[in-house]
Amino acid sequence: MTQALSFFLILSSALTLLSSQAAHAQRYPIVHRHVGGDSDVLVNAYLIETKAGVVAVDATMTVAESARLRSDLIALHKPLLAVLITHGHPDHYGGVTGLLANDKVPVIATETVDKIIRRDDQAKGEALKRAGIAWAEQRTFPNRTVKSGQSVTFGGVRFTAYDSGPGESHADSFWIMESSSRAAFVGDIAINHVHGFLSDGHSGVWVKKLDPLKSKLHALGVTTVYPGHGEPGGLELLDWTKSYVETFRNNVRDLAAGHESLTPEQKTELSRRMAIFLPENKLPQFVTRSADAVAAEIAKGSE
Repeated sequence: MTQALSFFLILSSALTLLSSQAAHAQRYPIVHRHVGGDSDVLVNAYLIETKAGVVAVDATMTVAESARLRSDLIALHKPLLAVLITHGHPDHYGGVTGLLANDKVPVIATETVDKIIRRDDQAKGEALKRAGIAWAEQRTFPNRTVKSGQSVTFGGVRFTAYDSGPGESHADSFWIMESSSRAAFVGDIAINHVHGFLSDGHSGVWVKKLDPLKSKLHALGVTTVYPGHGEPGGLELLDWTKSYVETFRNNVRDLAAGHESLTPEQKTELSRRMAIFLPENKLPQFVTRSADAVAAEIAKGSE
């Protein structure tokens, strides 16, 4: 009985170990979300842990926040394999330099996103400097571009890039992670219970493309959406974003009454109305910053 019991215990232990190893092997990729502080406008950056290393999607903005993101990477004890960029706003690519440190890895964006980053970087840098925002003096631009629909593979995980045209920014894109359950890293095309940035003047185009995008993501088998700001969720994030942008535009249309800008009093009223729509009132500065751009867009009939 003793030998039989001993054999049973050894066998049970071995099976438990094999089961544990199998479960461990199946859990990759793991998505780690890093949320920037107020200076980084609560931006999300993602570290996708594979069995062999880590793929980052976006990289925050400031020197301090990118250093914290780098610390998160180091804590995973795996090498950085690549950085994927969703769009050309500073809070998404400005921290690439700090994230990389001395690592030499691909920094990848679609051709259109890369073009916008390079075109607007100097002006954005000057604006941030005037605002007292400390980001890297030498920004790191993409060193590799892909066409829309082109895939790259790192750590055994395939990522496919899709251009989405102007919307939240002058050139949006999203990345599909093709794992056991597909996920979309959409940058700021979708947001979740935070105020949106509509200052680039494409809100009419943005709101119109959300339903077709939702259908496309559904067709691609996407079940999880990772936004640039706010908590991850399902495809319903695109519905919430559409409701937010429509509400913003309707209120600006009502207040501006055909004018291309709002008065300070009208901006205060717009902020009050949007805070009713979004009681969390996260990133309220985006409301006043976006007001004139949306008013001009509507007044000019750029729907």
